[in-house]
Amino acid sequence: MLRGVVNVIKNVDQSKSTEINRRIKIILVDYEDLLQEADYALLAYGYLKVSEYMKAIEFAEEHLGLTEPTIQGVTNKINEILERAKTEQEKAKEEANKAAIAIGED
Repeated sequence: MLRGVVNVIKNVDQSKSTEINRRIKIILVDYEDLLQEADYALLAYGYLKVSEYMKAIEFAEEHLGLTEPTIQGVTNKINEILERAKTEQEKAKEEANKAAIAIGED
């Protein structure tokens, strides 16, 4: 569902904006326990893409710990979180590869 939101964001008009808002609310209600910080960052990005700037700022303050309540602040926070998630994912992949190599050597 989260990927669907991101894909819909690419081509935005008013009806799609409404649909994105609806999907974000569904995700927040139904999947809140499963969401990680990077997921919240993508949802904040969704608000930015549909020009819901105040919602994006409020959302980022509530879910991402935004301290600079500006559009640029939201953008910077999103980039910071996604970069950190990417780095963690790469580290986990490297460790998995090392473990696989170690198992193969035994």
